[in-house]
Amino acid sequence: MQASRLRLTFVTLAVAALTACAGGSPEGPDRPSSSPNQLHRQELAEWDDFPAWDTVRRLRPNWLRTRGESSGGLGNDGVKVHIDGTPMGEAENVLQRLPTRSVLEMRYMSSADATTRYGAGYQNGVILVTTRT
Repeated sequence: MQASRLRLTFVTLAVAALTACAGGSPEGPDRPSSSPNQLHRQELAEWDDFPAWDTVRRLRPNWLRTRGESSGGLGNDGVKVHIDGTPMGEAENVLQRLPTRSVLEMRYMSSADATTRYGAGYQNGVILVTTRT
């Protein structure tokens, strides 16, 4: 009797654990979960009539924060932008001219990650933009 009760408890816990792991995103299968380092088309859609600069300022303002003056008197460039893998320049200049409706996804890469991947000049990070085709 004791062994069967223990076995039943174990099976119940195992089923509960598997059910919890198998569940999808609470936002549904068609909607990616919101991430502090990503903006997906679903999040961008209501901002289609605005420049991407306004969209980022509203939805992810921390992406645009810059660090203090860089060491060595090299100046302090802003956050960079790459569009479809091509470096385009500083965020404000590039994103002011880019309509949000043309963006499929934006992803922010921190200064440490951007510098490791792309080299010097990314002390404020980079916004990677994938456009709709």
